[in-house]
Amino acid sequence: MAGRSQPALPNEGGSAREPPLSRARVESVPGPRWTLNSDVADVLLRGARPPEEVLLSECLERVRHRGTDIDGDVKMDVVIQRPERFITDDDLREMVLSLPECQTYALVYKAVPLLRRKGITGLLQWGGADENADAKRAVRDALADDGLWNTVCSLLDIAFNVAKDAEARGKVGKSEGEAAKVIAGAFESVVNARWSHVLSGVADKPLGMCVADGRPTSVWSDAEVDVTPAPEPTENVDDARGDGL
Repeated sequence: MAGRSQPALPNEGGSAREPPLSRARVESVPGPRWTLNSDVADVLLRGARPPEEVLLSECLERVRHRGTDIDGDVKMDVVIQRPERFITDDDLREMVLSLPECQTYALVYKAVPLLRRKGITGLLQWGGADENADAKRAVRDALADDGLWNTVCSLLDIAFNVAKDAEARGKVGKSEGEAAKVIAGAFESVVNARWSHVLSGVADKPLGMCVADGRPTSVWSDAEVDVTPAPEPTENVDDARGDGL
């Protein structure tokens, strides 16, 4: 019996007709390397590109809202500034704002401008957990969203610590490299090698020997050195005693 074909699921295969929010995007990119000069927007986006322009109607479709009581032609970067103005129903607004895409919009178009207005443009201005407290408190109050603020703090704190540790390791490596360059006379005995030899029979030296510069004045010939001494005769102790076993 012929097998039955399984119907395709909605959005399966990533059709070009699908809205940007529903297309799966798989990209292989290296992880970001944060420095103290990294921009807060790049950190909050985790090194990815800014989100595409999306209309409110696409987000409403994601949460299965079919009503006509909302103007869906407004872009989400505008909606995210005052969502209660465009989505009056509390439950529906919460569902829309809980979408991952909308949370990204909130980070980029709401949190980042507030940070920059307080002079926090990069990780250096963000500082550690106890630094720049007044500016951070003002941004938190303006966001009026504890969940969003916790995300902002977590991402920026982690990136700042990574950048700070990397800078410290770089300074240690640099100082060690500079210290290695100032060693005087390193490898001099190899680069500027010279002859020396040992003299024996020197009465006023320990063990009667000393080290003299230059080549030795007299050197043994190969014939004098390459001599194999004759083996000494062995004595059979048992034969000498006469009581061998």
